[in-house]
Amino acid sequence: MSTQTDVKSVTASVAGPLGIGGTSLNLVRVKGVYFNVTSSTNGVINLLDGNGGTARFSVSVPVGYFYMLLPGEGIRYTNDVYLSFGGTVTGSVTVFYG
Repeated sequence: MSTQTDVKSVTASVAGPLGIGGTSLNLVRVKGVYFNVTSSTNGVINLLDGNGGTARFSVSVPVGYFYMLLPGEGIRYTNDVYLSFGGTVTGSVTVFYG
């Protein structure tokens, strides 16, 4: 049995493109997400399919840190994965992808 793809990671602390997406010829799947929320209030973290695209992953996050493993093959993105924050969330997000 062989692996489907190498799993890589990228960390960001500001909203914007993560540089891990592609085109319809170069799809990427998000496999897991690690959050380290340092703000004093809860908020929302979104992973969009491109800038202004569909929110394929959205989660309300408490202050603190946690890891979320996505089931199956993960979430498929056809454009660059774009990070956005809702509310006054600050901290960092590490995305595991392949």
